[in-house]
Amino acid sequence: MILLDIKKYIIDHKRVSMQQLSKSFNMDADALRPILQVCMRKGQVRLCSKLDGCAKCNRCSPLMTEIYESVSNINLNQAPRRFTAE
Repeated sequence: MILLDIKKYIIDHKRVSMQQLSKSFNMDADALRPILQVCMRKGQVRLCSKLDGCAKCNRCSPLMTEIYESVSNINLNQAPRRFTAE
């Protein structure tokens, strides 16, 4: 499943740019963003506000400055919690 592959990639690399993700998964940034938003809603990944030392000179590609990082160690082998009716 692509969602798990992307989460694992971010966990393994700690911080990744949208450009890295796009190259690694051979997907357009617009296709990756909804997947990353799911991870962000679950609190597993966050979008960094800006690169350290970035002067915002606008010379870099927006894909290079869109950086995602792992929030915590996520156990990808853990089965999802199932809710039961009471």
